Amino acid sequence: MLYFTLRYLIRYRLKVVRDNIARSFPEKSETERAKIVDNFYRHLSRQIIESLRLLFISKEEIKRRFVFENIELLDHYAEQGRNMTAVIGHYGNWDWMASVTLWSDKFNVATLYKRTKSKIFNKLLLKIRGRFGVRSINAKHTQRGLIALNNEGKPNIVAFLADHNTKRINVHYWVDFLNQPTAMQSGWATLA
Repeated sequence: MLYFTLRYLIRYRLKVVRDNIARSFPEKSETERAKIVDNFYRHLSRQIIESLRLLFISKEEIKRRFVFENIELLDHYAEQGRNMTAVIGHYGNWDWMASVTLWSDKFNVATLYKRTKSKIFNKLLLKIRGRFGVRSINAKHTQRGLIALNNEGKPNIVAFLADHNTKRINVHYWVDFLNQPTAMQSGWATLA
């Protein structure tokens, strides 16, 4: 139902999706690109449902469905009192990574976020991402938030979603990704 609503009723960002797919896969036929567009909306719908599921899923259930391998490596650095930086992208359901705190209590975990236009949606996202103890730091107050986190005396992992659109003035590195120039954020390196 969500897929049908997003794809056919609301037509959520349909022109943007079609344009991006056409630029990314110019060698594919219109039929093949239409199938990719369709698959995108199916995938997006699953991502939304999975994220909403975080509001109610039990700790045991999420640990069964989402596994962190080699968590002892993070524990090792935390035991040395070292802070860590994780640079991730919007691949898979990264909201489920907020469950990392269920595997270890040796470190604090925080992410940066940008407020959405909707106060209700913003509050919902913060609740979902904070359910298992991950803290969200407003990107407008990054330095203040990181200093407050460091003052707690426990090692930190700060996760950055590095594939967000960013202001062109802040871009220092470009890559060719899916046949188009793509800005790579590098501010996380400075903050680390």
